[in-house]
Parts: sequence; structure tokens; C-alpha cells
Amino acid sequence: MVKPRLVILIPVLVGIAVIAILFSRSSRPSPESAIASVEAPSPILTQSEVYRGPDGNAYLVEHGLPESTAAQDLKLVGRVVDGMHSLFKELDTRHVATNEQLSAFLTGANPEGLQYLDTDLPIFQNGLLCDRWGQAYIVHPLGTGQIEIRTIGADGIPYSDDDLVLQP
Repeated sequence: MVKPRLVILIPVLVGIAVIAILFSRSSRPSPESAIASVEAPSPILTQSEVYRGPDGNAYLVEHGLPESTAAQDLKLVGRVVDGMHSLFKELDTRHVATNEQLSAFLTGANPEGLQYLDTDLPIFQNGLLCDRWGQAYIVHPLGTGQIEIRTIGADGIPYSDDDLVLQP
């Protein structure tokens, strides 16, 4: 004789197992929906961090960032120019006497065809190297291998009190 407790307990346990199986199947996404719901990871590195010059340096990683300063930006531009000088020791600065010429030189218009900077970097606007305020840097050759670079500052007025100058 079957005990009455077992008669009730077995169907209840079977029912719970069936419900658990059905519930677990319905809560699982199909393989198609699982693929569709996966989003591409957001990039950790900015474009300027990814691009590396011919010497392997990732130039201008921090240029124009809110937590940096215009003086730090200018130093970063100076690093790029120093890297350029390390490869072109006999550089006649008459060939990079303007922002336009320097920008072209740094993006591959040089005797070796080396591209230091990608023109898609935020520092480039209309083919010119620009400061954090969107103003083109002023490039002034001082002599063979020496270039002065000036940011005209937040006021946008060249040669005013808020200008910052990078001299070799």
C-alpha cells in the first residue's frame, strides 16, 4: 500500500521540477537574441592615443583635454617637433616656416614620407595644428633646426598677454 504522503509528495515534486525546467528555458535568450544584444565595447583609447608616429611614440595623447592646460598642450606639440628633429637633424626650418608647412611635414610631406601625426586627430582643423581654442598655432622659424611655436591664447588675439610661447 502506498503511503498517502508519498502520493501527494511525488506529483508536487514532479510539478515543481517541470515548472523549474520550463521557467529556466523561457528565461534563457535564444542564441540569435544573445548575439543581437551583445554591444561592441566602448573604446578605451582615443584616436590620438592609438596613432603612433614613426618612432613609436603616441603623440598628442593629452592635447586639449579638459584636465590639462594650454601650457601642457604646447609642450606636447614641442615633443612632436623634437621627434621630427631627431630624425631630420639637418632640417632647414625654411621648409617648415608656417603652420601649414609644419602640419604637412608632420603628416608625411617630408623627405622620408614619415607620418608623425594623423590628420584625423582633434588638433588638426582645416589642415592646421590648432590649440585648445581652435586657433591655429603660430609657427616661427628661428634658425636651422629651431622653431618657435605660439598659441594665441583664449582671447584669440596674437601677441597679447595671454599668449604662450614654446621656444627651443
